[in-house]
Amino acid sequence: MSEEKAIQDKSLLNLSYLNLLKGHATEHNYRFDFIISKPQDKRLYKSYENAIGLLELADTPKKIVTEKNLKEYSEETIQVLLQH
Repeated sequence: MSEEKAIQDKSLLNLSYLNLLKGHATEHNYRFDFIISKPQDKRLYKSYENAIGLLELADTPKKIVTEKNLKEYSEETIQVLLQH
């Protein structure tokens, strides 16, 4: 399986999970967080961007965290955990 196809398959699988779990997540105030890193191979950037676009289509509580905002996400997570 090519890496491009693997990225596409994984994003479709996660989109399906998000759609399947939407009701449960909404009912219980859950959010799904995806920590995603950009591929090292520049030829896979288009598949990477498409995968993020697919996840964004889901009308399920979610947060997509990329390398660019990982530090902010980590700090936010620490604060939430300290409050509970």
